[in-house]
Amino acid sequence: MPGRGTHILFVGDIGQLPPVGHGAPLRDMIFAGMPVGTLTEIRRNAGQIVGACAVIRKGDRFQTGGNLQAITEREPEQCARHIVDIAQRRIVEACQVIVAVNENTAMSRESLNRVLQDAFNPDGARAQGKPFRVGDKIVATDNKWYSTTRPIESNGDRSSTLFVAKGEQAIVGAVESLRTFADVPNPSARIVIPHGERAACDFDLAYAITAHKSQGSQWSHVIVALDPSYGAQMVTSREWLYTAISRASDTCHLIGPVTWRIKWFIGL
Repeated sequence: MPGRGTHILFVGDIGQLPPVGHGAPLRDMIFAGMPVGTLTEIRRNAGQIVGACAVIRKGDRFQTGGNLQAITEREPEQCARHIVDIAQRRIVEACQVIVAVNENTAMSRESLNRVLQDAFNPDGARAQGKPFRVGDKIVATDNKWYSTTRPIESNGDRSSTLFVAKGEQAIVGAVESLRTFADVPNPSARIVIPHGERAACDFDLAYAITAHKSQGSQWSHVIVALDPSYGAQMVTSREWLYTAISRASDTCHLIGPVTWRIKWFIGL
């Protein structure tokens, strides 16, 4: 535990989505008068993505072009097909679809994950009644310790367990009736994910994830689903859009039906 006189540095971005639940720690500490510094040198992305992010933080409309492209269609189902088409041109680990809501729309996380799983990994080996296939991209939905298939070297110590934080992604390496084996990148290890009686576990498919799950991560190519449903538009705030777009390092596509909200976002 830190002793008396210990200095603590908090690093974050108050322009992004606040934590789920009560409070916004960084914003509240700044407003309370704690010393604060601002980093201005951009390292993650460049081009129109950077310009759009700066404008969104100010609450203004932004223009697309260059490495930030917008695709609009009349119906959500057509937009979902565009999302799949663009995603299939990329390497799965380098491409991420970001959505607003979990279910009940054609552009939700559950709907797009089913379609993208079949598009990216139609022939992956599976176990009857289990949600994952070998080769699937999955994401942790809770903070948890997992057993590993071999000890991990860390600071001279060897451990047969690994802590996986909510939002970390992995690739399915093998599937059995009561457990899934998944490969995590950092540190490189194969973890054992147990399944409950109804195949439930603390992982989900990660071809499409919510913007909250994307925080702290980056991908070369990001596809943002601008869902026109009522539930999604209750979520897609300025902070939501800024968080989603800024996850991309190389290219970003915004895909959604032409609604008043999308028109405002991208200045159509």
